[in-house]
Amino acid sequence: GEGALTREGITYVGYWKEDEIKRLYHLKYPGGGIYKGGTIKGKREGKGQMTFNQNGNVYDGEWKDDEMNGKGIMKFTDGSVYDGDWKNSKREGFGTMRLVNGDVYQGFWEDDKPHGEGEMVYEKQEVYKGNWEDGKKSVRGRMKFSNGNIYDGEWRADMMNGKGKINFRNGSIYDGEWENNMLCGQGVMSFGNQDLYNGTWKNNLREGFGTMNFPNGSVYHGEWKRDTANGQGTMEYYWKDK
Repeated sequence: GEGALTREGITYVGYWKEDEIKRLYHLKYPGGGIYKGGTIKGKREGKGQMTFNQNGNVYDGEWKDDEMNGKGIMKFTDGSVYDGDWKNSKREGFGTMRLVNGDVYQGFWEDDKPHGEGEMVYEKQEVYKGNWEDGKKSVRGRMKFSNGNIYDGEWRADMMNGKGKINFRNGSIYDGEWENNMLCGQGVMSFGNQDLYNGTWKNNLREGFGTMNFPNGSVYHGEWKRDTANGQGTMEYYWKDK
């Protein structure tokens, strides 16, 4: 008849006959977690649903060797939802994560974190498409910011690092080196007013040595400090005969 048996902390609830369970209703785990679905020799196998008592998350999908393996959906208690591949009870493979704040990530996962090619659409209308490592933007990717700026280039540790090009909403274009989201190193800036600077940068400012070409044909070649021509340099003026 119907009954329950507790073995190694797990309670098997179902229909029993001759000391064997013929129909398993659910498994109850220490702490109150409940599993409903397929089993083989007392282990979760096939398709099933697991409600985790420690956090209230609910998984509905495929199981193998008593672990979440294959395709499955996890509904988190904060309202976030993951739909995709699993390996040994971790998100791994391809999947989509919809966060409660409205952000949506679609792409590859490894060890429960975005890893490989993927796209994140942020709630504030920003979009990143590119590579991820250990849950962070890395290697190379394209980011469209909410202010209209578009960056295409290298990333490290979730920040623009290395070489990259950014098109500013005001028409200016910078192509060069970056450090922790700032213009830093060698780079060329084509300003919206048609000024052109080719030289070194530090913390988003022209710093060091560079050349500025002005729309009227004049050219400054020399030192810069805090975004201003300062120090040794030469200025070539262009005069147009009337």
